[in-house]
Amino acid sequence: MRVSIMGNQQSFDGRVVDRPPVLHGAADERPAPAEAMPPLRLALHGLTDDEISILDAILRVLGERTARRWVLADGRDGDLLLTTRDAPPGRHGAPLTALLLRDDERPAVPDELVLQAPLRVMAVLDLLNAAHDRLRQPAAPTPGGEQARIEVDDGRSLAAALSRLVERRPEQALRVRIVGHGTLYLCLKARIYHCDFPRERFVDALNEHRFVVTMIPSSAAELVVRLDSARALDEALWQIGLITAADGVSHAGRAYRLTRWPDFARLPHRPEFLRLCAAMSRTHRSVDALVALGGLQRGEVEHLLHACALCGYLDVAPQAAELASPHPASAPASRAGLFDRLRKRFGL
Repeated sequence: MRVSIMGNQQSFDGRVVDRPPVLHGAADERPAPAEAMPPLRLALHGLTDDEISILDAILRVLGERTARRWVLADGRDGDLLLTTRDAPPGRHGAPLTALLLRDDERPAVPDELVLQAPLRVMAVLDLLNAAHDRLRQPAAPTPGGEQARIEVDDGRSLAAALSRLVERRPEQALRVRIVGHGTLYLCLKARIYHCDFPRERFVDALNEHRFVVTMIPSSAAELVVRLDSARALDEALWQIGLITAADGVSHAGRAYRLTRWPDFARLPHRPEFLRLCAAMSRTHRSVDALVALGGLQRGEVEHLLHACALCGYLDVAPQAAELASPHPASAPASRAGLFDRLRKRFGL
């Protein structure tokens, strides 16, 4: 019998039979070829029939030109979910999400996977290879070695818990399941929030003591599909601040100045808030000085300061800055800004 060796194949009298390679250590190991591994699955949600047909054709053209072969998945359970901003919310089982951008749409967060319409072969190739790279990466540890799922049962309200989390995790997105209300999403990076229950019940939900908070990626599909109905994050942070005082923060020896005027057309307020914000608009003010202006108790002033701080509207300085910041001269009426007009209105 004639036997010849040809690479990883043996020929027996002209018949070619696959022969498994012999491994001689790590130095001789080679990654399995793309065709030898099961394909990755691309799930679709919210795309038109034409877009689905084009993607299917592109996947067939690409074949094994990608780092790993991809096929269309049945339903929304796959390795990568490609969705759109106008897609209806729904459950899915994909660890990664990409957003199909149409017309003048732009990514909501810098690191999210996107595909720009109209669909082109090279753009799809880049997306699939980027998704493959992310799927190969180990899950990033959460800050401080803490668990991604945060069970909250300290007898405090949801508002108090969110206040602490927002101050500690400025780059994290949060999903909050609130017993008796529904689900709340806060994306601190994109500065948006979404709740699947009526906003009239938002304050009641913040006072709830039964809830579970989970950290999720800012590009998670369950968040991406809600972007169009999301609202500005400061609306939620403002309410959180008005309900809670800053945890463990002493106002002694501190003075506060407003760096940005709150949008009171959107943010709930009392008339006294306008007076105090006008007072802080051009000079640092201590809590005692704000209380002396009248209208609010000390605790109410501290809650207003907390709301402004969570929204990023405050500059904090030693109390000596209150005396070192002279009251500015009034600008001519033709050049007076918003703060100047408010100051005149309230006699400050």
